[in-house]
Amino acid sequence: MLRVGTFTALQRNPNYRLYWIGALTSNLGTWMQFVAQGWLVYELTGSTLMLGVVGFAQSAPFLVLSLYGGVLADRFERRRLMVWTQSGMMLHGFVLAGMTLTGTVTAWWVVALAAIYGAINAINTPVRQAIVADLVRRDDLQNAIALNSLQFQSSRTVGPAIAGLVLATYGAGWCFLANALSFIAVIFTLLRMDLPPLEPRPRPPALAAIRESLRYVQSEPILLAALLLTAVPSLFSMPYQHLMPAVASDVLRTGPEGFGVLQSASGIGAVVSAFAIASLGRRGGGTTQLVALIVGGVGVTAFGLSTLVPASVVAVFVAGLGHMAFMSLNMTGIHSRVTEEMRGRVTALLTMMVFGLQPLSALLSGAVAAAIGVQNTLALSGFFCAGIAIAAAILVPKLRA
Repeated sequence: MLRVGTFTALQRNPNYRLYWIGALTSNLGTWMQFVAQGWLVYELTGSTLMLGVVGFAQSAPFLVLSLYGGVLADRFERRRLMVWTQSGMMLHGFVLAGMTLTGTVTAWWVVALAAIYGAINAINTPVRQAIVADLVRRDDLQNAIALNSLQFQSSRTVGPAIAGLVLATYGAGWCFLANALSFIAVIFTLLRMDLPPLEPRPRPPALAAIRESLRYVQSEPILLAALLLTAVPSLFSMPYQHLMPAVASDVLRTGPEGFGVLQSASGIGAVVSAFAIASLGRRGGGTTQLVALIVGGVGVTAFGLSTLVPASVVAVFVAGLGHMAFMSLNMTGIHSRVTEEMRGRVTALLTMMVFGLQPLSALLSGAVAAAIGVQNTLALSGFFCAGIAIAAAILVPKLRA
């Protein structure tokens, strides 16, 4: 049940309120681009393998650059870093829109541009996740993290639906243009914030700073367990989003509008989950996380087995519900335990586990789907996700604490 305290962080922290509004607007455009990009690639190639290649290109930079992004987040003012990364993403959106609208885009150009976007985003994501702690009171941090997830998932609900209509009416290029323009909002709100000067911090060499963060996590069993558990959905269930264009086109026989509805249904599930997590206060722990992970895996398996649009919509709703609950609780637990001087680098490790492993799973799932079919691939992916969560709950009791 929702309480007044659900929106405490927005009510009491003006800087966070500015950031939240700007990020919501920008993420609407980001989800429009994500939907249009997948549809464009499948339209150009008809290949599930190419969907996996694009997913790999966009996520692979996280394996290399996210840790460096965490080092920067601990050294410099996070707001200024975000202004630069958001500006780079805006330029990327304009280039992709221009090539698509002029008819010069090819699938391999999309792959190359996806890799560039991924490199910028690999630096941006640890900064974006760590900056929340700069914008709110300490006792509002848990609520702010949940609300941050809420705005991201709200945009995930609305953005794909808008993208489906724009795709069907005007084409992918206009989705890319809308994304480029949306970055203006977040840059404007970042510049409007009133933040105190950054306190001087030690600046060891980047590799030494990364090694220090690895030693820190190794000495904290709860943090280490939380980070390792994050790898499960990244490897086994999240690739369903990359394969969704193939399901919409070849299995459900629906057009871009139906593809947008599927993406939105997953987002609605995540929004419902985010509202619930924001209202939990300090309740919800390891058992809740593991149950949420199992629910997400079951949703992906059901999506793979379904051949009917209504059943598929329900399945991706359940998948979004479970994955959002798991990720929000997992991230809250990590941020609540990490020290301030390590926040950026530990957040970078979390980013690497969430996004850095997805390129491998996206590429693998695309190849497996080409060999055994997209439905079988999704059914097995969700089964492995839920199965590992069940095994972890039984074999590692500390994860339930």
